[in-house]
Amino acid sequence: MHKLSKKQDSSYYISISSLMILIFILVVYFYGPILFHPNQYLFNDGGDSYKNYFTYEWHVQNDQSFINYSGSNYPYGENHLFTDGTPLLSNLIRILPFLKPYSIGIFNFTMLLSLFICAIFLFKIFKLFNVDNWKAVLSALGITILCPQALRYAGHFALSYGFCIPLIIYLLLVFNSAENNKIKQSFIIGLSSFLIFFIHPYLGMICASFCFFYWLFKIAFDFKKIRHHLVHFILQAVVPLLAYFIIVKLTDTHVDRNAKPYGFFYFTSSIETIFISTHKPFRHLLSQLYKITSQNGEGIAYVGISTLIILISSIFIIKSWSKQIIEGIKTNTKIKNYGFMIISSIVLLFFSMGFPFNVGMEWILDYIPTIQQFRSPGRFAWIFYFVTTIGICVIICKLQLNHLPNWLKNGLVFLLLALFTIEGIPYHNEVTKVSFPKNNFNEHELNNELKTVVSCIKNLKPQAIIPLPFFHIGSDYCDISGTGNITNLSFLISLHTKTPLMANLTPRNSLSEAEKLLQIVSNDVILKDVKNYMDINKPLVILYDKEWLTDEEYALLQKGTKVIETNNYIVKEITMEELFYNSSKDKIAFYNSHKSEMIYNKEFLMTDSSYFYFSDYNSLPSHQYEGNVNDTNVIFEVAYNTLKKDVPYEVSFWYSTRDKLDLNNKLAITEVDAANNSSVIALKNVNSMQNVYNGKTLATLIFVTKNPQNEIRISLNGFSDREKVFYIDNLMIKQKNVNVFKLSYSEEQQDSVLNFNNIDLLMK
Repeated sequence: MHKLSKKQDSSYYISISSLMILIFILVVYFYGPILFHPNQYLFNDGGDSYKNYFTYEWHVQNDQSFINYSGSNYPYGENHLFTDGTPLLSNLIRILPFLKPYSIGIFNFTMLLSLFICAIFLFKIFKLFNVDNWKAVLSALGITILCPQALRYAGHFALSYGFCIPLIIYLLLVFNSAENNKIKQSFIIGLSSFLIFFIHPYLGMICASFCFFYWLFKIAFDFKKIRHHLVHFILQAVVPLLAYFIIVKLTDTHVDRNAKPYGFFYFTSSIETIFISTHKPFRHLLSQLYKITSQNGEGIAYVGISTLIILISSIFIIKSWSKQIIEGIKTNTKIKNYGFMIISSIVLLFFSMGFPFNVGMEWILDYIPTIQQFRSPGRFAWIFYFVTTIGICVIICKLQLNHLPNWLKNGLVFLLLALFTIEGIPYHNEVTKVSFPKNNFNEHELNNELKTVVSCIKNLKPQAIIPLPFFHIGSDYCDISGTGNITNLSFLISLHTKTPLMANLTPRNSLSEAEKLLQIVSNDVILKDVKNYMDINKPLVILYDKEWLTDEEYALLQKGTKVIETNNYIVKEITMEELFYNSSKDKIAFYNSHKSEMIYNKEFLMTDSSYFYFSDYNSLPSHQYEGNVNDTNVIFEVAYNTLKKDVPYEVSFWYSTRDKLDLNNKLAITEVDAANNSSVIALKNVNSMQNVYNGKTLATLIFVTKNPQNEIRISLNGFSDREKVFYIDNLMIKQKNVNVFKLSYSEEQQDSVLNFNNIDLLMK
């Protein structure tokens, strides 16, 4: 690379400074409070925002390990690489403890700093293509502002680091321009991709995949130099991928993660998310030209109307340019190598759209299951966004237009480049706030009520906090969502008291750990294995925010000793003995002393006479009901004039799936009148039900009929791209306040059991 003259050098740095000033103006306008007071504010406090701040901040302040995270999923914890907690930054601050008081501020500041770094690398890329300074400034500014990763300021913070992809593109271009130190350059590219994995695995995978395909195509088109290329292919693409997955494999002690996370076939990009804006000003115009069917947020990688103008124009002039283009590719190494990047980005674009898996080649995932772990393939379209917009901007900047006067030619170029910025502004307008939320992870920002709760729990020194309503989200099997209030409250109280949560909200949880943790709020007659992993001598606290509770959660709330109650919260201390008290002995004792007084009904004994139905499906070949989630499965119909008006009834059955991939199936109770008109009177998703044991869920739903003359239809209907087959067993319908018993022998337990309201109790 030739050395710049003093005049060129001065112009270069003036241009860089101008670019930084323009980015600074944008940042001040949209994110001023965070820029000037990064430790006082948060980008957002809804959705996944608090969770992502919390996993990052807990690891910084409390974890003793680089890999293990202990803030939630107590007592098991989690591998920090699975928490969206930005491991590279959080671990850097951990080893520099003087930075810990400013950790949230540093996190916020680095997200904004990413805009500046992204713009710098883009500017340097354009200079490698000998673009004029003012054109390079406008191009870099526009691509940075329109970058779809800016939308991640709404909550997926680690994905907002927009500089990562331009960094890799720039390094590859420098690698191909450099005559010496090729191994060193490859090492830098490989190390960069590897480190990006620890910002966020998706960003690392996108960058490493880009390098992988780039070198595959380079080798294919220049096979004579395969030995030379193979070294760089391994260093730049293979080593980062292998190194990251080996680290995950060696450090991840949490087995039984979901093999096929939800979303792989849905969180994709499309024509509508790549070539039609999701925002004003041109969305309506483009939607008139191409009818929008859907625009998945995970697949947004809109390339701008200027890109569309150039691409459409090229259709009419490509023939006259074809010889010039072919000659340029043959003679210009830079253009040739960028061609490999374009092809690679197109391959990743097709992957982001779900190809080839959504056109009958799903079987590939059985042989390479790791692919499906990246359940939002739409994000891989980001590489196409950068490669395409960079290439289009270079074309715009190089437009000859010799027949036009300079002022008109430059004006047209200016307009085409400025449109990127104009279309990008709405992205930032969407994620900015009129008033950014206060950083409540700073204890000084808490209100007096929260400070009282924090002080109380600190004094109790519990081993964990159990939030009510309970939440456990992330296994992609069960989905106990709690509420936004309780999750945010739990993260705040947990961090300020340094007490882990016996609840969870992180991706890819272990299925077996999820079941054990969920049993905390299961019926107390269900055996709870989690107690074997806890400190038997230390109490826990229940943190309740006075929202609606399920029957199981309400039963748990009745335990323990109230310590404080404020306007919005209740804190109760609960011992291990109280938490894990099992009332099976009480139920068995009641049965033994009252069985002579009970009413016999179909091998069951009931505490009162009322409507009762039971089926064990033993007449079916598999001794259980088998259905398809995506169908409407009517499992039973209660005849008209059978039930009593305004009396609560309970339907229950044991639900299981073939491979523990998906519980997304809605249990509905529907009234059907004589004219065949139907209305749903009760509805609940099986994945949100809280009685779980041995890989099965006791699906339970309470319903009341106002019209006994109508038929009652019990059905299941869900939606799944993964687990389509489900099984149910032991369907029971009874009056809610009536207890039902049956003494029998359980093949599963290999012992005598007393079935109590559809749950087997060991007699011993």
